[in-house]
Amino acid sequence: GMSLVPALQADEKPYQDRELVFHWRRGFPEKYWNVAYRKGNYKLVGNVPHDAEVGQFELYDLATDPYEQQNLADAQPAKVSELKQLLDQWWGQTV
Repeated sequence: GMSLVPALQADEKPYQDRELVFHWRRGFPEKYWNVAYRKGNYKLVGNVPHDAEVGQFELYDLATDPYEQQNLADAQPAKVSELKQLLDQWWGQTV
């Protein structure tokens, strides 16, 4: 863990942004089922089968759409592909 005291006492952000993975499921985890991957302002969401294609994921820009109302996956397939690839790397390290 890290102390949050520097973040509370300073105007500057003392920590680098980091990638976050959320995976929720009862039982054995499935690769792209109930998973989200966040990097920067973007969040990739998967509720899709383990062999899903890029176009089946959801993509949100949390800076402009914090309530995740506008799926950007069709408009930004390169970003979906990038985040899916990073998610695949994470998956390969944990399972």
